[in-house]
Amino acid sequence: MQFPPSFLDEIRNRLRPSEVISQRVRLKNSGRGEYTGLCPFHNEKTPSFTVSDDKGFYHCFGCSAHGDVIKFVMETGGLSFPEAVTMLAGEAGLQMPKEDPKAEEYYRRINTLYDVTETACLWFEEQLRLSVGKEALSYLRERGIDDNLIKTFRLGYAPDGKKALKEALLAKGCTEKLLIQAGLLIEVDGKEPYDRFRNRVIFPICDSKGRVIAFGGRILSEGNPKYLNSPETEIFHKGKVLYGLHLARQRAHDKGNIAAVEGYMDVIALHKAGITNAVAPLGTAVTTDHLFALWKLAKEPVICLDGDSAGKRAMYRVAELSLPLLSPGHSLRFAILPAGQDPDDVLKNHGPEFLRKILSSATPLSDVLWEVTLNQKPISTPEQKADFEQRVMELVALIKDQKVRDYYYNHFRERLQEIKVWYGKKNARQKNQQETGGKNPALRLAAFANISPREKFENLLVKVILTHPEMLSDPAIEEEFTRLDIQNRDLNRLYNAIIELSSQEEQELFAEKLCIHLEKLGFSDYIRKLEADISLDNFAKSGSLLSLAAAGWSYALAQYNLCLMEEEYKKAASQIKKENEEDYKKVFELKKQKDMLKKLAEKAEMSYEAALGD
Repeated sequence: MQFPPSFLDEIRNRLRPSEVISQRVRLKNSGRGEYTGLCPFHNEKTPSFTVSDDKGFYHCFGCSAHGDVIKFVMETGGLSFPEAVTMLAGEAGLQMPKEDPKAEEYYRRINTLYDVTETACLWFEEQLRLSVGKEALSYLRERGIDDNLIKTFRLGYAPDGKKALKEALLAKGCTEKLLIQAGLLIEVDGKEPYDRFRNRVIFPICDSKGRVIAFGGRILSEGNPKYLNSPETEIFHKGKVLYGLHLARQRAHDKGNIAAVEGYMDVIALHKAGITNAVAPLGTAVTTDHLFALWKLAKEPVICLDGDSAGKRAMYRVAELSLPLLSPGHSLRFAILPAGQDPDDVLKNHGPEFLRKILSSATPLSDVLWEVTLNQKPISTPEQKADFEQRVMELVALIKDQKVRDYYYNHFRERLQEIKVWYGKKNARQKNQQETGGKNPALRLAAFANISPREKFENLLVKVILTHPEMLSDPAIEEEFTRLDIQNRDLNRLYNAIIELSSQEEQELFAEKLCIHLEKLGFSDYIRKLEADISLDNFAKSGSLLSLAAAGWSYALAQYNLCLMEEEYKKAASQIKKENEEDYKKVFELKKQKDMLKKLAEKAEMSYEAALGD
């Protein structure tokens, strides 16, 4: 007998695994819905058998036994699948569904579709290894995908031509009707059905059990679309499927975390780097079904998006989508990659450890909502501040769970109060500057008159971080900042205070919060001096775009490094001793390094000017 999936899901929802399994295994509560005990499937003295009510399954780290309550009853009781379902349905207080001839026919049909997609997958895999797949194999090699990854993800190739797959599968006993139902052939009125995938690298798409249900294809020649997915079928629903989930489940369970990236190649690139708890939606926006699938494996999944404007828009859409679905303990975190880079680029340019740091330091949902809303519009006037508060609270109102909504309300109320205090002080300072001649550039620059180029760029680097301290969540920028050698004693004290505060904060710092802390530590006067320097205003001021601040940081850092090299070069040149070849070699090498840094500084300046123009 075939059981409706909804009926089986209802059994799993009504019966906690610990309730069923504790009838046969003595379990110890480890907290948070997790239990441990001695494995019933192999002899052991130290417990390696775990049960998770939250995730709905058991797992043994000793013998790798794994499954849900139905599988447990089958394997420990020697029952068939129907017998196990019948027994558990009784425990759950459910009536057994009546046999439905239509349902029987439906399940026979979809099982046949699984057979068709599996047969097609095997054929695609075979083509990749033949001469016809030479170009596709070369493409994968160029992308750094080795034989092990090809085998793990079952990658293949669909040859050019409209009948290659069709003729091959008809010869294996598949019917044209089934090939159409599986989405492998395109049916057009008045024309003979033909292959959907042609001259494409094939990415098989699997369900959570590892069964092939559909395919994605990346074109090798010029043409659109670049990526093509199977259409919706009885076994494939794009908005519910996450690519790579069957491979990520166990690692996600072990780590208690899972990352959702943007595409096939991102998942494969992360897998290659050893980050195997990664999945991706299939060329569509993240859906509520995707979020629920992620939450089954981790309480705070990481949404990892490209660092371009489209990625940031997607981040806000996912953040807002998740609000009505939040529950105690279940939320999201967001990892934004460097601008213009996808995970593959980050891995090539910075290595796996850098990407792991980005994922591990992902920003909490509450901070993302706050920051995005804060940057949407200016909040200088009372009316703008009121509008900002209203927009923040409208987001909070979307949260359905009362307990979570109350905590969000209190959290944002505290941050709103900080903004009121900070902007009140800031406006008072601005008024005082105007009354004391703040409109006169000469007076405003008096605090930093006659300083060296090195000191100028030191001021600029510190002010960029003051106005955008969230940049320190980027490990590369954090390392660059902490390695600065500040000459000015007062600026160095402020600099060290910023480092100390950022290291103490468990969550990402934002400008208004950082400045409130620093003012309490007695740095008001020096912050006021930095604010007064109009030469720093372009990209180091409150409310400036983060992208512009990042470009400004790169520009100032390049100029700062050039200043340091100029100092070292001049010192070495002044100490040359006649007829000492080593001294001349040292100066020559420093000259080469100085010229290289000069070119880098010029390039950074051009990038900054381009960002300023945008």
